[in-house]
Amino acid sequence: MVRFAQYCSWFVLLCSICFLSLFSTDALWLRQCAGCGLKISDQFLLFALDRYWHCSCLTCSCCHVPLAQIGSSCFTRSGMILCRSDYIRLFGTSGECRSCRSSIPAGEMVMKAKTYMFHIK
Repeated sequence: MVRFAQYCSWFVLLCSICFLSLFSTDALWLRQCAGCGLKISDQFLLFALDRYWHCSCLTCSCCHVPLAQIGSSCFTRSGMILCRSDYIRLFGTSGECRSCRSSIPAGEMVMKAKTYMFHIK
């Protein structure tokens, strides 16, 4: 999982054929959706936050928009899964650069070392 800012992770949209070729298994039909708990037998599925989701089940906790419709990233914090807009609205910036002590915007890429964050620039 690729992490951006402090709480953002990319999700991957896979079709069933690509899933099988990448993971060399027929376990696709045994996957359960982390959102609804039902088995995933759709043509497409999402892999986010180390779990599998129906495309319609991975939604923003605030605006309830399916995240696959509005981008390819999601933010998690305080037990919520959020779109970028709601994350910034609720939590503002993601922290402070350990080196220069300036604020790091929530959407900016950062480098993390243990609990410290740094600008990549």
